[in-house]
Amino acid sequence: GDAGSGTYKRQARLTRLSQYGTLMWHRTFGSGEKEDRGEAVVALADGYGVAGTIRSKSAGHGDGWIIRTDLDGNEIWQKSYGGESIDLFEGIAATSDGGFVAAGTNRSIKGSLEDGWLLRTDKKGAVLWQDVYGGSHIDQLRDVVANGAGFAAAGENWSTASSGSDAWLLLVDAKGKQTASKLFGKGDKDWARALARMPDGGFALTGKASVKGNPKLWVIRTDAQGNMLWESVQG
Repeated sequence: GDAGSGTYKRQARLTRLSQYGTLMWHRTFGSGEKEDRGEAVVALADGYGVAGTIRSKSAGHGDGWIIRTDLDGNEIWQKSYGGESIDLFEGIAATSDGGFVAAGTNRSIKGSLEDGWLLRTDKKGAVLWQDVYGGSHIDQLRDVVANGAGFAAAGENWSTASSGSDAWLLLVDAKGKQTASKLFGKGDKDWARALARMPDGGFALTGKASVKGNPKLWVIRTDAQGNMLWESVQG
């Protein structure tokens, strides 16, 4: 999450609660000179990984940001990633070698509208690879999970959607090469915000569907190749 008193002055905050919901500790990261935000966290055996966006010390208007902590939330390292434009992370997953893969949006690599962005690091935060995905319009990735030797990410795609934006499921191999891209649409503004890998190797996506112009909670279940098995619209 984030903490701050002004619209553009925030720090990322990591909070640990007990099983009863009582506060155990919280830690803040970033200078707070501008808007520094934590968007996602992954629990590890020996600590936590946090992904977000840092603007206080970015190369451009904002950089993707990963913070590695110990079990008490104390910083082990933090690193920023990006270029001269607005780049940000919204999802993070741990990798089997102790590193991370982060998902987000990047404008710096191609220098155009937003592209879906995946970046993989080693256990010390050094970049192993990164790539952008999508087309000539706005495409964004919001969440990422490990998928065997590769990864799966979810978000929204405007470039190849039939109308407006579609929910987007992207599959890549261990080096970030795209192996599948699936779109799901019901209206003119549909998207996925969260993703889980299921025991059978398929996926569950949650997000928003536009039904007759009204936003609805949307759950999509797919097989391992990303083909829809069923969907449920609520609200």
